[in-house]
Amino acid sequence: MGGYGTDQALLRFAANRADKAAVSVLGLFPVNMMRNVNQYRHLRTEDSPHGFKPRFVVEGDSLRLIPKPDPTYAELLFHLDGTLKTLLPYEAFEPGTRVGPVPFEFPFTLTLARLLVHDQVKSWLLDRPSWIDFLDTDHPSQARQVTTELCDRFVKQCDARGKECFVLLLPTPSSYDYFRTTGALVMEPLMLEFSKRNIPHLNLTTRVSKALAARPFAEILTNKPHPGMGHFNAEGNRMVAQFVFDYLAEADMLAGD
Repeated sequence: MGGYGTDQALLRFAANRADKAAVSVLGLFPVNMMRNVNQYRHLRTEDSPHGFKPRFVVEGDSLRLIPKPDPTYAELLFHLDGTLKTLLPYEAFEPGTRVGPVPFEFPFTLTLARLLVHDQVKSWLLDRPSWIDFLDTDHPSQARQVTTELCDRFVKQCDARGKECFVLLLPTPSSYDYFRTTGALVMEPLMLEFSKRNIPHLNLTTRVSKALAARPFAEILTNKPHPGMGHFNAEGNRMVAQFVFDYLAEADMLAGD
């Protein structure tokens, strides 16, 4: 399912009571920070004009589920004409905000000014990943808090079902390049939250970097739809599987011999 969020993965895991696996793994890409506070994909990617999803919001020390919107086509067209907040009151990418689409309207100098202070434009100018600000604890979307709570609920559900589990932090081209350039893990703020909450986790960035050495990250990607982009190819998947197996062995999670 394209564009899946951590929230949707959690909902599917909770509903799948037939799952008898001894170990469950929740995969987390950096871009999930954005997906977890987004309900209408079109606002974030300009594709999927009919792609809606549920999301969770943090209320106190708990999560509240906001159901998937289900507008008719006529309702969607109506709300797109300036009243989207009414349809999607919990949408972080509302047009006109610091992270949402910038309306192209008169006076156009104001449109240009809004673009210059837009979070993703600033990240582009500073050569940083577009989602990096969503890791800030004071970001208006509360993406860091929401994602932490989602992962914490995953661990608690695993405990209740007698399962071992951990969160797998997967690199993307931008997060990998950031690490190779700066030596810093961009997901470190989230990892610190995980450690405080005793959420088991494994970040693959350093392991992938060591395995690739001087080889480019693109060599373990499908390079679709563009060179240097896409999911892991066969070699990348084997690499991830081996790292997960090694972690299971280190954490004594392997069953039998």
